[in-house]
Amino acid sequence: MLVLVLVLVLVLVLVLVLVLVMVMVMVMVMVMVMVNVMLGYRGIQCMLVKFRYATLNKHSKGVVVRFLIKITAIFKATDHAHG
Repeated sequence: MLVLVLVLVLVLVLVLVLVLVMVMVMVMVMVMVMVNVMLGYRGIQCMLVKFRYATLNKHSKGVVVRFLIKITAIFKATDHAHG
């Protein structure tokens, strides 16, 4: 019984670490995208090259495009609000 509890605790810790790593990666990507959006299309192109967009499958490309659209819309809305 004790072994089962220890295994469950270990699995829970591993899942939490994985979630934290995923969150950190997403934050880093969001910061990079925001910087690239501020730089304009050339910055976005550089980001796409860096993340090897051309090698992604169709689903992954769609995720990236939707993410860029959302981030770009947020930046534009913020820019208009302050400008």
